[in-house]
Amino acid sequence: MSEGSLVTKELRPGESIVWSGKPSTRLVPGDAEAALVASITLFAALNIASVFHLTERVGIPSFGVPLAAFAGCVLGLTFMVTRVAAAGRPLTIGVAGLAPLFAVAVWVGGKDKLWALACPACSLGFLLLWVALRWVEHRATRYHLSRNRGFIEEPGRYIISFELEVAPVAHPSRLAQGRVGSLELQAARGTIRTTRGVHMAVPAQTRRFVRIPFPQEVVRAWEGNG
Repeated sequence: MSEGSLVTKELRPGESIVWSGKPSTRLVPGDAEAALVASITLFAALNIASVFHLTERVGIPSFGVPLAAFAGCVLGLTFMVTRVAAAGRPLTIGVAGLAPLFAVAVWVGGKDKLWALACPACSLGFLLLWVALRWVEHRATRYHLSRNRGFIEEPGRYIISFELEVAPVAHPSRLAQGRVGSLELQAARGTIRTTRGVHMAVPAQTRRFVRIPFPQEVVRAWEGNG
């Protein structure tokens, strides 16, 4: 933690930071596994639908194995990108729902149908831009814990500080075998302070420190300073 960090100015007399970290914005254990599971699941579902002619009953041509594999790969890549960006569940669902459909439409329609896909392409581009912005935001984010408070900081811009109502709760990723996960914090009312001197209250809410390494060790470090 640098001397110019906003959190050093926010600390109360006698208060000290017991843990500092930042979200991982690169591939970590569990990301590739999640992508593989998503790919295999969609590939299997599309092949089963083709075998029983389920898609043809609603006017959709049957999926061949190459097309099903392509759609599965696109979905897997989508899951990997959104996990790395810590995009969140709603944004992940939006991208994962649109990207494979768009890719399949391009595959089936070819060059002659590209103009008909202009609107879906704009929608997908907007969602991917949103994912990129989330990645940039999380790359700049820093997390801090003192014994009684939590802090979310973007150095050079702002810091959010809040009282902890209960002990932090670790949520390690099963796919990552606990090597990465999130920290759930029950935050009381807090404040946000910017480098421009703006000072505002923020409501009580559940906050999460996402994609942090070994979240259970963070909780043990916090408890060890009690």
